[in-house]
Amino acid sequence: MYKSNLGYTLRRAADGRWSFRVRAVSTAGPGPWNYRSFFTVPLNGKPKDQVTYSINPEYVRPADVYEPDEWEIERSKVTCLKELGSGSFGKVFEGIVKNLPNWPPTMKVALKTTLPSAAGIDIVQFLKEASRMKVFKNACNHVVKLYGVVSQGKPPYVVMELMSRGDLRDYLRIRRNDSLADDQKPAPSRKEMWRMAAEIADGMAFLHHKGFIHRDLACRNCLVSEDHVVKIAGLFICR
Repeated sequence: MYKSNLGYTLRRAADGRWSFRVRAVSTAGPGPWNYRSFFTVPLNGKPKDQVTYSINPEYVRPADVYEPDEWEIERSKVTCLKELGSGSFGKVFEGIVKNLPNWPPTMKVALKTTLPSAAGIDIVQFLKEASRMKVFKNACNHVVKLYGVVSQGKPPYVVMELMSRGDLRDYLRIRRNDSLADDQKPAPSRKEMWRMAAEIADGMAFLHHKGFIHRDLACRNCLVSEDHVVKIAGLFICR
């Protein structure tokens, strides 16, 4: 059936939204399940979608392997505390890191990691994207700092500066005059607005000086520190 149709045909399927996964089976046993893919069967009709799968999620080319370097942090030095946020591709936690050279003995940090379902190639890509931040070793005060990477074992962590007041979008929302938030704060003064704009401009000028384009500058990618300093984040997608 597979050879004659160059694939498998699903017959007598009820209308609706369907999903499937595939995995390779050899004499060594079954491999890992692939990502779930979706297709639609319309009412009294044929499926609208022809779905092709050709990716092994656990296959990593030698050129794609992440090599630990001087930025590597021992997993025993990192403690994960609480989740701060999550998205389609990963999560961010508040944590503590201890005994990093040239930093305080104990320091609160942000830990960015992949989802538990991430395949090997996704983890490698995650670590390689984080590596772009390494060129900002001597970063200005208005770009979120990278402290290091935990690549050995799972889950992987990218250890970054903790910006405890969250992103600039939410920071400004709870300070609007018409905000309904229970913990509404005073609206920022004109002087504070000018200061925040200058901090963002300084961070972007630094990226430009390093030859990078941010590609997604927005309030959600500007984070606010405990002492109300605004810094550029979202550096994983820089080019």
